[in-house]
Amino acid sequence: MKLLRILSLSLIAGAAPALLAAPAKQITIEGLIETSTDAKLAAARQENPALLDQQLLRLDLADWSADTAGIRFRTPTGEEIDLNREVASKGVDGSVFWEGSTLAKVGPDAGAGSFVYADGMVAGRFSQGHTEWRLTPQGNGLHLLQAVDQRLLQSPGHGDVFDRPVAQLAESAESQKRFASEVRASQVDIMIAVDSRYIPSLRAASLQAQLEVSLTNQAFRNSAIPLNLRLVGTHVVTDTPGDLAVNQLAALVSTNDNVMDAVHPLRDRWGADIVVLMSQRQGAVCGIARSLFPNASEAFAVVGALSQCDSTLFSHEVAHLFSADHDPANACDNPNLPSPCLPPSSGSFKAYAHGYTRNYTGQMAVESYATIMTYLPGSSCPSGLCTRLEQFSNPRLQDSFGNPTGSAYQYDNARAIGEEAARIAAFRVPQAQYVGSPGSGSWYNPARSGHGLNFSYTAYGNVMYWYTYDSSGQPIWYVTDPVQPSGGVWRSSLYRANYLGLGAGANLTTVGDVEFRMLSSSSGLFSWDLYSDGNQSDYDGAEYMSFLFGGGSYTGAWYDPADSGWGLSIDNLGLNTAVTAYYYLANGQPTWAQSNGAVWGNPTQQQTYSMVRYYGPALCPTCQGQGYAAPVGSWAGNIGLRLTGSGGTGWVDLRAPDGSIF
Repeated sequence: MKLLRILSLSLIAGAAPALLAAPAKQITIEGLIETSTDAKLAAARQENPALLDQQLLRLDLADWSADTAGIRFRTPTGEEIDLNREVASKGVDGSVFWEGSTLAKVGPDAGAGSFVYADGMVAGRFSQGHTEWRLTPQGNGLHLLQAVDQRLLQSPGHGDVFDRPVAQLAESAESQKRFASEVRASQVDIMIAVDSRYIPSLRAASLQAQLEVSLTNQAFRNSAIPLNLRLVGTHVVTDTPGDLAVNQLAALVSTNDNVMDAVHPLRDRWGADIVVLMSQRQGAVCGIARSLFPNASEAFAVVGALSQCDSTLFSHEVAHLFSADHDPANACDNPNLPSPCLPPSSGSFKAYAHGYTRNYTGQMAVESYATIMTYLPGSSCPSGLCTRLEQFSNPRLQDSFGNPTGSAYQYDNARAIGEEAARIAAFRVPQAQYVGSPGSGSWYNPARSGHGLNFSYTAYGNVMYWYTYDSSGQPIWYVTDPVQPSGGVWRSSLYRANYLGLGAGANLTTVGDVEFRMLSSSSGLFSWDLYSDGNQSDYDGAEYMSFLFGGGSYTGAWYDPADSGWGLSIDNLGLNTAVTAYYYLANGQPTWAQSNGAVWGNPTQQQTYSMVRYYGPALCPTCQGQGYAAPVGSWAGNIGLRLTGSGGTGWVDLRAPDGSIF
């Protein structure tokens, strides 16, 4: 056979990728897959009585970019609502944060929305009138769309909850200058753990986490607080306790109760100062933070996802960790509360760290508002009149009517948050984010050797081949698109090949998504979502990988142009060369074999590689919870190769347990 090195082909099947279309001027959010039955809707309303409707959508968002000028939102009733871009930015990882609003800025037709897009998925919220739509990615292109009645939302939301445009806020330059001189800018690193019952897919969970962090940072900017949260890691947990939020928090904080304990080493590795769990909501409590004055071991909070709370819930709970308290009637320093807060581990409650409400009696109802930390409507801001101001109380800022949004002696959450930021930012040493590309060659997990990854450079990006096992322990392999990494993160869809026969190539079926996040030039975190039914995630997993071998002149993916659909990953460094063969059983199902170590010799001369086929029942992607057992190998035949810079010749004699010869 003649071999060619894959320099410009995208997949082992030899298909070239389609060029991306030019950025669309307008994206339409639609694509109904499933409308909730009455039974499903009733069950969902047990968690969120404010829920009006929910649907499962499959969205085609390939053209979304920072240049997208507008979004057309098609509601379940067929109504079309257009949002025009106000702010859009692209992150180092390639994700796009997009904010827009309707042409109408006041009245029942006024609306606004915020979205984060990446990898064909979007997380976002949009509100108009009394209705808020929540768009939550589920993985594999699927999105859950929920409509909620904002008038029925619980604390920290209440009454009619509208987005109040930031442009309506004005600040006293002199007052803010004094504040800035007292509080220095800080960056706090945050890790978000996501309950798999809420979002099972790691990629989708990461996107939702980005949205929450982006909206919280926007609230800090609205409030002129010199603080920025940096999302350093997202982790999907499968062992969240199915009970009350206070118990979930206790399990999250504990390092040795065998529940969510994996969070803590990840926190240390990522250098996260604070950790928030986005949990499937349980009980009446929307969220809970461990302390208003946490030390490093207490910097944890739980947020109830898909709950009957407004969109400021995440910001609300995070702010608690920075000493921000509720309105005075519901604050932790109120001794008359039936369930007082946990006492601070250090310091004392701040008399000025309260949420602020204001009601302009006799004027328009929309002139009444409550800041983020306000817990319940009171007599000064009655339910049904207050709007939610997405800002923390700050007497140095003025509302659109020229009045301060707080007072120095009682309503100054901005000051309280700013004072704690530098202290909390020192809980962990910030970890530098490596922005390189996975090296071409083999990667493996030293603690679970016997399976791994082969990365190969092509003209279109990095292609990854994953050699692993099915649930019965039989070897199987997968392949990806050619993708360029962005900000040290490489992501792709995952495909399984089915051989069509000599000269006919192979069919590729999408089976999931994968991500490789670089931690250094020789280490990374590999994560995957596999879909057994073509819809939602069947299994999420992740493991740390280390670079094993490769990088030499002949390292890469090789194939026979006369018989595409199968091929070789060759790892070479100097005179050492190893081979992984990706081929098929008689029924067309993929299998693999690997050379018995590296062969020493000049690869431009004929070399013979003794191939081993492995059986690994403890190493399948769904077997991470099982104890590790080294795979068992058996001879699978031989491969002979003679390589040049971009071509070569060779022969293959591979055997399989079914008696077939490839």
